[in-house]
Amino acid sequence: MDENIQNENVDSTNDTVDTDIVDEEVVVDTSSEEEVAKLKEQNKKLFERAKTAEGFVLKDGHWVKKEPKPEVKIVNQAQSDPTDELRLIARGLSDDDIDQAKVIAKGRGVSLPEALKDPLFTAYKVAKEESDRKDKAKLGGSHGSGQEEDKPLVDTDMKREDHLKVWKERMGK
Repeated sequence: MDENIQNENVDSTNDTVDTDIVDEEVVVDTSSEEEVAKLKEQNKKLFERAKTAEGFVLKDGHWVKKEPKPEVKIVNQAQSDPTDELRLIARGLSDDDIDQAKVIAKGRGVSLPEALKDPLFTAYKVAKEESDRKDKAKLGGSHGSGQEEDKPLVDTDMKREDHLKVWKERMGK
């Protein structure tokens, strides 16, 4: 029994000796005050970085755990039935109009028929009709006068018979 107590005492003295040596080594390494100040500043920065990475915030000199933000639940009403899209096609809407209505429905969180009543869609529709009307009002490009280029009545290489034939055609005889 005495041996166990002695072994424990020996172990405990070894532990204290080891920690004293470690403390002395640290003191020896950081002998100048400038180095101590640099190390303390670096330690402070690393501690702040670690705490912020863990999700803490420094408030009034104390580290406080951030409150989690409430999650925003997205209601996915924008995904409409294919029947809604077919109804829009039957009403005569173009693919561009339907795509625009889908974007508005998704952004507003409403169905496709409700998106058609949205002021954003009506403004889109008016702007599109205006541009279509302007495109139709423009004049087309000229493709020429539509007249064929006439050959000269008299050619220098014509013979007398050819010349008389052209003269009779022009005179209506």
